[in-house]
Amino acid sequence: MLLEIPKYFSKLTKSSILNFILISQIFLGNYYEISDITSICNIIKIYCFGFTVLMMFLCQYYISFISMFLFLSLEYFLISVFFLITGQRYIHMYYNAIQISDTVMGFKNVSLVPFVSFLYLLIILVLRCTAIYCRSGYISIFPPIVLKLVTSDCNHFMGSILFSSLLVRMKLLRQCFKNISVPINIVGRDEVDKNVKNIRNCLNYYKNLMDSLLHINNEIQLLLCIMLVSNVPRWIMASYQVIYFHFIEGSSSKLQYIANLSVIIETFVASCSPTIVTELIKVEVNGMKSILASHIARCTDSSIQHELQRALRYITTRPFRLSVTQIIELDLKLTFSISCLCVTYIIVAFQFTHFTETVA
Repeated sequence: MLLEIPKYFSKLTKSSILNFILISQIFLGNYYEISDITSICNIIKIYCFGFTVLMMFLCQYYISFISMFLFLSLEYFLISVFFLITGQRYIHMYYNAIQISDTVMGFKNVSLVPFVSFLYLLIILVLRCTAIYCRSGYISIFPPIVLKLVTSDCNHFMGSILFSSLLVRMKLLRQCFKNISVPINIVGRDEVDKNVKNIRNCLNYYKNLMDSLLHINNEIQLLLCIMLVSNVPRWIMASYQVIYFHFIEGSSSKLQYIANLSVIIETFVASCSPTIVTELIKVEVNGMKSILASHIARCTDSSIQHELQRALRYITTRPFRLSVTQIIELDLKLTFSISCLCVTYIIVAFQFTHFTETVA
């Protein structure tokens, strides 16, 4: 049984860079279902669970040095449990679907993991490591915490590649709609059939993207919730400490100021990046609708015009939309709402501090 494990690893590592990323997460304690054999999966689950418990045990001594590390530990634990339950099957479900759609459309060399996702991961990791090192001042605690951060950052990274890969394909689809030739007068029937086929292919591609996203909607919502539960409290705490200790009392050191500033930037980027990418995707969808409306206005052939109207009607009635917990829509309004919530709690914290000092 154990001899079969390298065979499965060799098969997966040759398939794509995505499989390599998922398999690498196993060594960091994030479970990934690499086989249908129950015994192999159970061995990997035991390892991942043991790794998670070990990291929680090793890092519990450092929470006294780093007050906000408690929320990072919570994020790490929730992500580990989430991966143990799902096995990250939703990742392969999503990417297999869009790879098939890419092949049907004739899209070649479209990256499953855009470069911007790696850049995003690097920014988050550098900011987190800077904050923890500046806040602790102990280089001996740096390696285990960094290892824990790498594992928890899989939440941000996997969410980033899901959104960014969808944005890349929406841009390609908008360009395909734009490249559809709709002259005022079309004489040849072959040209009409070609345009009708292109419009239908583009519409089917849009349908497949929306269906693929719908199938993993619950997993995306859970990932977003975990991210917000960890980032919003740290955003509030870091902002409060910067204002109170650095600007009001002036008692914080330069390292503490850099640490809090890094936390503010990191939590802001992590909380707002999904909403920004979502808005960019909506811009691409609105661009498709504008292009289709322009084609309809110029087209004189009834067959092509019917297909264009059908595509426009479908995209209008089924726009791109994501939500958090089925209630809060993921858009720029959510960013402003989170910012207002943070400001409100910071004001409440200052009032409570002032009241405590007055009573004392």
